[in-house]
Amino acid sequence: MIAEYDAAHHALRPVTAADLLRPAGPVKIRERHRLHWAVVLALVLVAALGVVAYHVIAASRPARAGHPAAGAELHRAIHRHAAAPSAPTATTRAPAPYAAMIAIHLVAVQDCWVGFTTHTGRYLFQSYVIAGTSKRWAFRHPVTMRLGNPGGIRLTVDGKNPLPPGTATPITLSLGLHGKISS
Repeated sequence: MIAEYDAAHHALRPVTAADLLRPAGPVKIRERHRLHWAVVLALVLVAALGVVAYHVIAASRPARAGHPAAGAELHRAIHRHAAAPSAPTATTRAPAPYAAMIAIHLVAVQDCWVGFTTHTGRYLFQSYVIAGTSKRWAFRHPVTMRLGNPGGIRLTVDGKNPLPPGTATPITLSLGLHGKISS
């Protein structure tokens, strides 16, 4: 009866040591994936187009305060007015060189911060000025300037020092066109 059972169910063959060391299934070795040059080229092209678009948009916008172009624009405005002198008569005053702009120059002797808002209260920007550095800003509209540590800076607005003597606490200055300054 055992022989009939073995014949019907195919008896297992003996297991050898070589069978135990052999892998159970085929071994797959991962291949390195190569970058597709088309994908790399497309990414470089998108980045280049983004840079070009940024420069085109930035060039079409007017210069903003704190932007390097604002200083160059201020420089051109100064030389434009200086290059075309007109003889002032007794009845007319010579135009102020910054009549259409507010020119601000800050030299930090100690660390300070400065923040600008529009006269309506809209936030423009804030900057931290490290001791030994200077900043220049030019605005075409009235602004409110908040200064932290005003005793540690030298400030010039349209050629004038707007800070009251001995100011040591943070101060807010309202700067208007044509040299109008109030604190």
